[in-house]
Amino acid sequence: MLESKTKWILHKVEDTPHIDLPFSNVIKRMLVKRGIRTTEEANQFLHASLDDLHDPFLFSDMIKVVERIKQAIEKQEQILIFGDYDADGVTSTAVLVRTLRHLGAQVHYYIPNRFTEGYGPNENAFMEAHQAGIDLIITVDTGIAAPNEAKLAKQLGIDLIITDHHEEQDEMPDAYAIIHPRLSEDYPFDYLAGVGVAFKVAHALLGELPKDLLALAAIGTVADLVPLKGENRVIVKQGLDVLRNTNDAGLNALKAIGKIDDDMTEDSIGFVIGPRLNAVGRLQDATLAVDLLLEEDALIAEDMAQEIDEINKKRQKIVSTLVDEAIEEIESHFADDHVIVIAKEGWNPGVLGIVASRIVNQYHRPTIVLGIDPEKGEAKGSARSIPAYDIFKNGMDVRHLFLQFGGHAQAAGMTVAIDQIDDLRQALNEQAKQILKDDDFQPVIDVEDEIIWDEVDLDFPRQLTHLAPYGMGNEKPYFQLNGLTLLDARKIGAKKNHVKIRALSGSETIEMVGFQIGDVADCLSPGSLIDVVGEIELNEWNGKQKLQLKLKDLRCLEAQVFDYRGKKLQYINFPKDAVAISFRGNTQSLDIDVLDFAKEKGRF
Repeated sequence: MLESKTKWILHKVEDTPHIDLPFSNVIKRMLVKRGIRTTEEANQFLHASLDDLHDPFLFSDMIKVVERIKQAIEKQEQILIFGDYDADGVTSTAVLVRTLRHLGAQVHYYIPNRFTEGYGPNENAFMEAHQAGIDLIITVDTGIAAPNEAKLAKQLGIDLIITDHHEEQDEMPDAYAIIHPRLSEDYPFDYLAGVGVAFKVAHALLGELPKDLLALAAIGTVADLVPLKGENRVIVKQGLDVLRNTNDAGLNALKAIGKIDDDMTEDSIGFVIGPRLNAVGRLQDATLAVDLLLEEDALIAEDMAQEIDEINKKRQKIVSTLVDEAIEEIESHFADDHVIVIAKEGWNPGVLGIVASRIVNQYHRPTIVLGIDPEKGEAKGSARSIPAYDIFKNGMDVRHLFLQFGGHAQAAGMTVAIDQIDDLRQALNEQAKQILKDDDFQPVIDVEDEIIWDEVDLDFPRQLTHLAPYGMGNEKPYFQLNGLTLLDARKIGAKKNHVKIRALSGSETIEMVGFQIGDVADCLSPGSLIDVVGEIELNEWNGKQKLQLKLKDLRCLEAQVFDYRGKKLQYINFPKDAVAISFRGNTQSLDIDVLDFAKEKGRF
C-alpha cells in the first residue's frame, strides 16, 4: 500500500453538456465547471474577444476623473502618478504615464521605497509633492486604505484621484474621485488587478481601447494572482498576443534576458517576467522597473534588463539563505504550531513573502515571517496561508496585535511591535486550534476530473490550450485515472530523484514521468493497481508523438509484495508500515519490522 502525498479534491461533473464544438467530452465537462453550458457561452469563453471588455464609464467616478485629468493637461498642471513597488504597481504606473505622455501631460511618477516608507501613500511623500508644485496626484494599485493621506492632500490643495483594487478598510479616504471595481455599483466585474483599473482609466482618457498597453496589463494581472476569469481572462489572453509581437524596447529586453521565445504563455509572465519586475522593489527602490517599462532605446533597455536580472539572482540567493534559517528556527521551536510565526533580526522584509510561501509549501501551515528592526522596536513581514485558513479574516480578529495589517485570504502584510510577537503567535495558534482539523494540514490537489484514458487522444493537449490562460479561478487541470495496472517504475535523473512509470489502462500502455518523487519507485510492485493524478501532455521524440502523464501524485490502495532477494536494502525507501520477511535469518538493520521466516513460519 502506498498513500498519496496530498489530499485529492475531486471536482467532478457528472453530465456532459451539448456543446456543438469539436472538443472531447473532457473539455466540455471542464467548461461546465466554469459556468458554461451552451455553444454560445463556450465560444465567448474560448475566444475572449476585446469586445467583451466593459465600458470604462460604468465606473461611477470615471467621467469626473477624465474631466479633471483633461483639465490638468489643458492647464499644464503637474500630475504625479503614485504607484506601488510590485509588478502590478509598476505596470500600473507605466500604463498611466504612457497614456498621459501621449496626451501631452506634464506627468511624473513616484514609487515609495519599501524599506523607508512602506506600502502605500505616506504624508512625507505628499508633502514633497506639494513642495515640488504637484497639482494632481493619481494613485495606482494603492490608496484605498489611506484616509489620513487623503485628508492631507486636501489640506495642501492637491486633488487626489485613487485607482485601486485592494480591500477597502473601515474608513474610506475623502478623495476627489475613486476608481475601484467593488465600490462602483454599476461596474459588472470586481476582480481587476491594479493594472486593470489603470488600463480602464487609460481607455476612458484616450476614447479608444489602447491595444498597445495590453501587454503591460497582462503582466500585472498575472503577477498579482487575481482570478483569470471575465475581463482578466480577456486582458491576459489578448495581452499575451501583443507581448509575443511587441516592438516595445523594455518588454523585448525582458523577454531576451529571460530567454522567452514566441511560444509565450502565462507561465512566461508568472515565472520569468513577473519575478524580475518584483525583485527590484524587494531589494531596492522599484523605480528602475518603471524606467525599463518606459524606455524606448533598445540598448539602454538591454542594460536595464541585465541589471534587473542581476538583482533577481541576488534575490534568489537571499531567499535561499533565509529559508534555511527559517526552517532551522521552526524545527527548533515551532514545528508543532498550527500557525507558524517566526521573526529574526536582519531578515530582509522585501523577500519575506517568498520565504513564507516556501515555508507553507514545506509545512502546509499558515505562516508569518517577520524581519526585526531593533531601532524601531518593530518587525515587518508577510504571511501566506493554506486553503482552510483565511489569514486576512483571522488576522483582523486580532487586529489589536498589529501596528499595520492588510491583505487577502491567502496573503497578507503586517507590522508588529517586537514585544507583541509572542502574544500574536499565541493568539493565532489558540484561534487556529478551534478552526483547523488534522487533514487541513495535508497539501491539497484540486483534481479537475476523473477520466478514463480512452477519452483523450493526441489532439487533447491542443484542445487544452484553448482554455488557457490558466491561473487563479481557471487553474491548470490535473486529471485522475484510477485502477491502472503497474508494469514498471524506475528512478531516473542524475540524482535518481525522478521517476518513470508505465501502466496499463485496459490494453493501452500509459507512460508517466514524475519529477522530485523518485522515492515512490521503491514503494510500487509490478502488477499492483495504482491511481494517479497529473497533467496530460504531448511528448515528441524522433518525430513521433504520443501522450504522456506528468505525474503530480499517485497511490496504491492494496497490499503489495516485493522481492528484494540479492538487493542492497539500505538504498531502498520503505513505507513506514512495511514488514520484511527474512528466509535466512538475516535481519539487517532496517527501520521497519523484520520477521525471521525460520523462527516464525508457523504464522504463515
